[in-house]
This record gives sequence, structure tokens and C-alpha cells, in this order.
Amino acid sequence: MKKIIVISDLHAGHCLGFARPPFNPRREELIPLRKEFYEWFKAELGSVGSVDYCFNLGDNTDGEGKRGNMYHDTTDVGEQIDEAIEILKMIPAKKHVMVYGTDYHTGRILEYEKVIAEKLGCDIRSEQRVSVNGVKFNLAHQIGKSGVPRGGDIQVRTKQLQTILDDVLNSNKGIADIVIRGHAHEWRYVENALGIGIICPAMKLGLKDYEPYARKIGGYYTVGFLEFNVNSADDFGLKKHFFKYKLGNGGYRKL
Repeated sequence: MKKIIVISDLHAGHCLGFARPPFNPRREELIPLRKEFYEWFKAELGSVGSVDYCFNLGDNTDGEGKRGNMYHDTTDVGEQIDEAIEILKMIPAKKHVMVYGTDYHTGRILEYEKVIAEKLGCDIRSEQRVSVNGVKFNLAHQIGKSGVPRGGDIQVRTKQLQTILDDVLNSNKGIADIVIRGHAHEWRYVENALGIGIICPAMKLGLKDYEPYARKIGGYYTVGFLEFNVNSADDFGLKKHFFKYKLGNGGYRKL
């Protein structure tokens, strides 16, 4: 049996991104929640045990703060890279497999995530096609995000079918059993006779008062990571590790 951790969207450097407690807490009011997030992650990794592969879906750094830096712990990309590496080293994986995130967060002059991959000694590509005990995984970062409640499922199903069609047209050996994407910061799962399509949750909090992107979020937003246990092509399981926290917008207050 092979154990796989799938992780995405750390956004190291952002005040809502995942970080170890010593890392530049600029927003003091977020320190208790971020510490709780960190302790949760440590405990969940402890329950997982040893890991064969870590599939990393990108956006490990948040970038320079191109539209302002009031939402960052730091916009020093070197510090973000170092922090992302230390976070990924927390995962007891024998091997890391990485894909590039969006250029907005991961660099347009220098590929920040290529630096991370080099320091971890692992392979990084825009898309990874890997097989584990007969299960074929297709990994990439980007996927469309919909404001319609059912739209996310349609996005995943479309990406899954596009990937399978691409496998056929390019004469790849077999078709993807499991297509996984990050980017959308939400959990989605679809399955049909051809295989499975997934959006991996983010390792970044979604508090609307702390950044413009989060303010636009409606409906689904999921924080956490995924665990696969793969025995064979016909025998594999998926476990969800979701971080539950108060979004801060529950209920209506009397004026």
C-alpha cells in the first residue's frame, strides 16, 4: 500500500496563508487562529504516519504583493520560499511531486516554485502524469472557479473529460483515473464510469475581512488536505482532512 498526501495553496507570506507560529505574525489578532491551524496540521500529519508521496499542487508562495502588501506577513519572496520549504518538510514524505502554481503568486521573472523544488530535490512540471500502484493521477494547478453553486462540479467534470480526451489524442499510455486540481480553494469531487475528478482544498484561511479575494467568496470555501491509500488500481481509498474554524460571518447582529 502506498500513502499519498495531496496539498495545495499554502500561500506562504500572506496573513491568511499557512505558516509556522514563529513566522512574522503581522496581524496579531490572527495569531490564535493561525496557531490553532498549525497545531491541527501537526496533529493530522501525526495521524497519517509515514507518507510515500506528497503531491503538491502549487501556489506555495503568495508573491510580492503586486496590488499592495497590507495583507501580508512578508512580501520578501526569499522568506516565503524558505517558509514554504520548512512547511513541506513537515510532511514525512519519501518523495515530493510538484506542479507550478499561478504566475501571479509564484513569479514572472523567477520561478519561485522551481527554487522550492530544487531545494527539496524533486521534479516540478506544469502538469504531472504519475502512476502509483496502477492508479494514474493527473495533477495540475489551474481550474476555473464558478460563482454558481453547482458550477464547481461542472468545472471539475469538464477538466476531467478534457484530460481524458487529451490522453487519448496524444496516445498516452492509458487515461487518467484521478484528475486533481487546486487553485479554487474549495473541495469538489465528481465520479463517473471514466474516473474521478477532484478540487483539493487550500491550506489558506478564508476570512473575508482580511483580503479582497476572500471578500468575493460566496458559498464553498474549504481548508485542508487529502490523503490517498493506494493498494491497486481497483483498491484505493480517500480520506479528507478538513480544518474547521469559524468564518466570522455567522448570524445577524441587532443594530
